[in-house]
Amino acid sequence: MDVLKTYAKALDLYRKKKFDAALKLVKKIETAAPHWNKVFLLEVFIRREQGEYLKELSLLEKLLPRLKTDSSDEKSLAADAFNCFGSVNRFLGRTKNSVEAFCISASLSDKNKNACEEISNALFAASSSENFSAADFLSLYDEYKKYLADIKPYPKKFYHHEKIRAGFLSANFQWSVVMSWSWYLLSGLDK
Repeated sequence: MDVLKTYAKALDLYRKKKFDAALKLVKKIETAAPHWNKVFLLEVFIRREQGEYLKELSLLEKLLPRLKTDSSDEKSLAADAFNCFGSVNRFLGRTKNSVEAFCISASLSDKNKNACEEISNALFAASSSENFSAADFLSLYDEYKKYLADIKPYPKKFYHHEKIRAGFLSANFQWSVVMSWSWYLLSGLDK
């Protein structure tokens, strides 16, 4: 069996939402190449799509210790796996595990944009728990800032107005639910 071709077929079936057929191929690959971690991550995604969150969690708990995070080949795979682990833990109400997994995923991400998304996920997960203190949130925000350090702020404004100027932008200022609420705000503004 050509493992790469079979994996490509399984991935194609997954994308077409033919999960049972994809899962059969994944199982064949896992038997033929039991040390190839990428196929186990595909099974994680299939289980998630099927709503089998406990199976997804179990697979991730077996997969994560196997991943070599210092290897450039598996670092991206590990970042994806920790993202999945964070998501499934958040879904199952295991907030502490979720936040930790998202932070690990951020540290493994090769792009600051991805790392920011992971820290954002961690902040979102933490916000649903009573067990996170202000210091915990501050620590997460400091981590977030670390990944934003290379962004240059806009230069200082080059104009000065005595009055506050406000602009409103909308895809359409037609009568809609939002406009029915906004109308009183907009029509009541001091020109």
